Amino acid sequence: MSMFAELVRLRKLHEPVKSDDRTKLAGRIKLLHEVISKGISALLIAEKNAGAKE
Repeated sequence: MSMFAELVRLRKLHEPVKSDDRTKLAGRIKLLHEVISKGISALLIAEKNAGAKE
């Protein structure tokens, strides 16, 4: 979670004070989807590479 929080800060999606505007919340949700997608892609590549070595 701390790495995700760092990404949120780097992309300026953090909210020190909550507001009624949902723009940053939507940005964090999109970021979470991106993180999941890239993580799955990385795992698939690693699994395929491991299988090729067998």
